Amino acid sequence: MHRLGVSAAGAAALCGLGLSPRSAFAGVTNADLKFVFYFNSGGWDPLTVFAPLFGSEDIEMAEGDSELQIGGLRIVDSAERPSVRRFFEEHHERTAVLNGVSVRSLSHEVCRSICLTGTSSGQEPEWAELLNSARGAGSNEPQQGETVLEALRGGVGRSVTISPAVSWDTHRDNVQQSALFETLFSDLGQLVERLANTPGDVGASLADETVLVVMSEMGRTPRFNGRQGRDHWPYTSLMLMGPGINGSRTYGGFDDQFRGVPIDLELGTPDREGVLLTAGGVGATLVALAGGDPSTALPGQPAIRGLLA
Repeated sequence: MHRLGVSAAGAAALCGLGLSPRSAFAGVTNADLKFVFYFNSGGWDPLTVFAPLFGSEDIEMAEGDSELQIGGLRIVDSAERPSVRRFFEEHHERTAVLNGVSVRSLSHEVCRSICLTGTSSGQEPEWAELLNSARGAGSNEPQQGETVLEALRGGVGRSVTISPAVSWDTHRDNVQQSALFETLFSDLGQLVERLANTPGDVGASLADETVLVVMSEMGRTPRFNGRQGRDHWPYTSLMLMGPGINGSRTYGGFDDQFRGVPIDLELGTPDREGVLLTAGGVGATLVALAGGDPSTALPGQPAIRGLLA
């Protein structure tokens, strides 16, 4: 079962973010873009899919996993996760992975706030709400992705948040992460197919107008604990897919101790003189992707310009 929150915005509120009609994709402007936030609660393990860090003495990879390159993306592959491989084979050109994103805490509540708002204050709007600029009529709990499509069609809501009612908090038996990722990417594949088969408001389909933001509030430790689980870790990965994204690329990275590495925000490449990827920077990037001005909406949070097409 999924939790779905829908927020609808008026034109005046969007103008308050400095939205402009720049072209994002085949006649769709940035101001036309819609966003689906797919939040996975509990803290996922980037070493299961997003970070193939084989060969480091300080990082334990799961037995049987291997590295696979698909386009410009390097992922962790396993025969137990065919839906993961299939998703990247079919959609890598429109998909970007962000590795080494700092969330600065080991607390679920604090990391969730940082991941979804950029701060730990609990007072700032979540990214979905910021992009909408106004909270809609509430939320419900659909079991079908069709409700997501209904929410996005016809301007009912610019942003939708999906949060599956399962926990990724694998302090025991981290092998559970493999099945969780397999289910996640199977669901994502079905959602993308539905978007592609649904007429858009401006583009040929909703897939031409919709950006997927797939995340979890924290990562997990580079080594297994005594229960073959992994504990909380303050660096994680995110995935973006859709129009306006420079896809088939990984932005950021991890070092040999599984800590985030700084990057050049203009190029999106690792740079010792650069800055760490942060949730606030991701939020600023989404505002820029939506056609807004990050300096107005999120002062002091620089966007990852190299990620934007």
